[in-house]
Formats: sequence, C-alpha cells, structure tokens
Amino acid sequence: MVYIRGMKFFALIIFILFFRFVSGQTVNIIPLPKSFVKLNGAFHLHSYTIIGMNDNSMLPQANYLQTELKKADGILIAVDPDEQKAQIDLKLVDKPGLNGAYNLKIEANRITIIASGNDGIFYGLVSLMQLIRMQPVGSSVSLAACEIADAPRFQWRGFMLDESRHFFGKEKVEQLLNWMAFYKLNKFHWHLTDDDGWRLEIKKYPRLAQVAGIGNHTDSLAPAKYYTQEDIKEIVAYAQDRFITVIPEVDMPGHATAANKAYPEFSGGSIRNYENYTFDPGNEKTYGYLADILKEVNGLFPSHMIHLGGDEVALGNQAWAGRPGITEMMAKNKLTALDDLEHYFFNRMADSVMKMNDNVLCWDEAASTNLNPAKTIVFWWRQNFPSQL
Repeated sequence: MVYIRGMKFFALIIFILFFRFVSGQTVNIIPLPKSFVKLNGAFHLHSYTIIGMNDNSMLPQANYLQTELKKADGILIAVDPDEQKAQIDLKLVDKPGLNGAYNLKIEANRITIIASGNDGIFYGLVSLMQLIRMQPVGSSVSLAACEIADAPRFQWRGFMLDESRHFFGKEKVEQLLNWMAFYKLNKFHWHLTDDDGWRLEIKKYPRLAQVAGIGNHTDSLAPAKYYTQEDIKEIVAYAQDRFITVIPEVDMPGHATAANKAYPEFSGGSIRNYENYTFDPGNEKTYGYLADILKEVNGLFPSHMIHLGGDEVALGNQAWAGRPGITEMMAKNKLTALDDLEHYFFNRMADSVMKMNDNVLCWDEAASTNLNPAKTIVFWWRQNFPSQL
C-alpha cells in the first residue's frame, strides 16, 4: 500500500471529492454513498425517540448517537436494548460484506440501520448524523424518507497529525478524532517524534519526554510538552470507540535531533545546519536503546503498526563519515557506502518491529531497503519524483 503526502495532492483530492459531491447532489452525505433512493414521507426525530438493537454489542454505537445528538442538537433520545420499543433500530446480520458496509432506511415511523459488523452500524449512524446536521436545530428534526446503501471505497482512509513541530494536546486531538469519525476516516497517523520535539513518554528513558520534549518549531525553549502513557491509552481508547486506528510514528535514523538532546550518547554526529540529526548506526547500543523504545510504543498502540520514518536521512548522514564506530560497523558487515549502512540500520529496526508481530510503515526512501513486502506499508511523499513510484 502506498500513501502520498503533500498539501497540493491533498487539496486536489478535496476538490475532486467536493466536485463529485456537488455534481451528484442527491443526498447531503460525505463521502457520497453508493446508492440513494428517495422514498415518500418523513421521520420526525425528537426527545421521545428510542434507539434499540438486536445485539447488545451495539450499545457503544447507540450511546455515541445519543451523546452526539445531545451535544450538537440538544435532543436527548433514549437508549433501550429492547428492539421492540425502538424507532431507530440497529440490526446486526450474519452475512458476508465489506468492512464498514451498511444499509440505512428512513421511513415515516422508523429508521433502520443494518450491517454485518459494528463498524458498519457506526458508519450508518454517522450518515444519519450528517443528515440531521443539515436540518434546522430545534426540539425535533424532520428527516426525508430514503434508503441508502454504502460501503467504503477505500479500506485505508487516513489523516496525519504532526505534533513534534507543534504540540496540540489531548483535547484538540479528541476534537480531530471526532471530525475524522464524522467523515468516516479510520486511520490516525500520529507523528510524535522529530527534530523539534519528542512527544511521547518512554518510562525506561524519561529524559525523552522531560528534555527532548522541550521546544517546538517556532520556539526552541518552549516548556516540555508531551503525552504521558496514560494520555496515550485514553486517546487510543477514544479513537477505538470511533473505529479509528491510531498509528504512531517514531522517526529514525534521521529527524532525531530532539531525542539526541536527551541522550547524546546515541547521536550519529553533526554537520553544518544538521546538528545531531541522526541516531548512530555504528554504536551497537543504539539498536538496543531504540528496540526498548519500540517495545514500549508497541505496548501502547494495539494497531500492530509502527511507522519508523526513514526519510531524509541523507541530510545528516555525512556526519557518519570517518567515525571509528561507523568504519568498524561497515567493515564488519561488508558495507561499502553510507547508504548501505542506512539500509542496514533500517532493516535491523524493522526486524525489531516485526518480531513484535507489528507491520512496519515508512516513508518512500525506505522502499529501497530489503523489507518483507507482506509486513511493510510505504507512504509515498515525494510525488515530485514520479519515476520512482
């Protein structure tokens, strides 16, 4: 799987989706569903409406609709597991279907959402919420009768947040997760480490948060800001309730300036404009240090995916030239160029991730390494190099 980053590409995609939405204009739902049929009549949603279900596993999804309606529209509906009382009926059915697929039917006296999985039920409720949000806020909402059948066109629908350069905090992250859920995005790529700051508590190496957490992109002396491991657990759980997978990025071997402030013994050295930019691939202890970090990261994120970065190492790897440890490591492993050493480093760290039964994610520079394609996802950001796609 390939992911492309870049604001121009993002803007193009938004334009295409918007154009598709406006040109179709059959129903006010984003993304536009696969099928929409207008029916006769309207359903009137109000505070006497009851949401029920045929399986209690859907209680969290029912509670989500209840909470969102109260928060955004001031309407408090009841949740009752007794399906017979329901005007909004959630039905899990035992039949094969795409992940996230659902059928939403609005009739004059009933709303029914049918899916083969809880994620489909959730996305059906999100579509219902989008329809509700299009109506005037009041004590009741009138919804035109219709039937919608939909399934995600893409199973990976991602959003990336860089908090190394600018730290936003738990409240803002949860707000972003809410918007992701509202537009049915399901992968939250969380860029937590880079040159400007390290934003993740690692208990074995506390200085990563306390020292490497100091500063941001515009103020190198800003007080340390980072997420405790308890913060991480709460955010991951919040995302899971919205069927969003949180994927951490711990950048290596480049973009390590902040980490190297905290533990300089693992720095790969400095060159002009790139001070302590890399981890040291010639120091055997570096591999154990980073493996310990990744072990704690793995314990916090149940996604079974860790993004290792691997980009722009060439900006700082010239500092490796001539260092005794580097020379010895290259000779020992029969490496002839610094790029070979970079690939050696990345393969070793990828092995550490794969041994924890996690997939390795990386930027496209790491595509030239000899990684297991079945366990690797490449995020392509250099779209200005189409010949390398």
